[in-house]
Amino acid sequence: MVRFKSPPIALFDTVKHSSSNYVRFRLGPNIEIGLGARRKSPGEDMRGEAVELAAVDDGVGDLAPYDRLIGDAMAGRRELFTREDAAELAWTIFEPILDDKSQPENYKPGTWGSEKMTRFAPPGGWFDPAQS
Repeated sequence: MVRFKSPPIALFDTVKHSSSNYVRFRLGPNIEIGLGARRKSPGEDMRGEAVELAAVDDGVGDLAPYDRLIGDAMAGRRELFTREDAAELAWTIFEPILDDKSQPENYKPGTWGSEKMTRFAPPGGWFDPAQS
């Protein structure tokens, strides 16, 4: 979720968190992109309402990932595959991380993690989709 700053002048009634425009990305079984904004409600009153334009790819008609991979390889689509030298370079970067056997810190279930994780939070804090 990317929330834009609120405009300097509020034209409509303002509601916390819904007054700013946003772009929402969701990856998973259904891929979504949403553009949210406030617009003037129909009628004479200067009241705003939240609206969202959403684009959804539900995956209907797509090949299974493995079938697509084999088909692309058989068709010679080299741009979809990593060269050997790039793969070797990636392993030199990730192998030390994979070999690190240190344990992650314990934290309370349902939270964003330990207090040390707040230093990685973006400006304004973490976005919790369950609270929007």
